Amino acid sequence: KGKWSPEEHQLFMDTLAKYPGGKPWGTFGKNISGRVGYQCNNYYRKLVKNGTLVDVNYTVDEEGKQRFERPEKKGSGSGGEAGGGGDGG
Repeated sequence: KGKWSPEEHQLFMDTLAKYPGGKPWGTFGKNISGRVGYQCNNYYRKLVKNGTLVDVNYTVDEEGKQRFERPEKKGSGSGGEAGGGGDGG
């Protein structure tokens, strides 16, 4: 669909207040006509990268690449969680 309009941005921010962190992105996207979950996830990451939003789970390295760092779960014992990593986007 292209660039986000000011109206879409406001809908995004309003929806973000209902779904902190954006998850689940599929449900999140249903609140913004013409946008789907992965587009909302990408827009979220863009807003974090440019400093509009703050998410402690994302860092930007010295090369300007954004990295998702999954928070450690409390009481996980010796670790070694099965499954994929990243942020699903």
